[in-house]
Amino acid sequence: MIITLLSPFGKKPILKKTPYELLKDRQPNISYFHPFGCECFILNTKDNLGIFDPKLDEGTFLRYFDVSKAYRVYNSRTLTVEESIHVRFNDSA
Repeated sequence: MIITLLSPFGKKPILKKTPYELLKDRQPNISYFHPFGCECFILNTKDNLGIFDPKLDEGTFLRYFDVSKAYRVYNSRTLTVEESIHVRFNDSA
């Protein structure tokens, strides 16, 4: 007996949609994807800041964190690699 396994979506695109769109009836959320090496700003929550001290540190986006929705970024002020969810990206630079 020979059993042939076929893709559940066939070989031709159906209505020009991705498999995710066919299963979920919506487009995937890709807003958290950013180009590697882009400029970013990290919210400083670790230091005791004064009233006039800057609350953002400049950095460079390195990669996505493995375990959670955090980002791994290089902090230019402290010269360290940090994991943070409080990151704003400048994708145009």
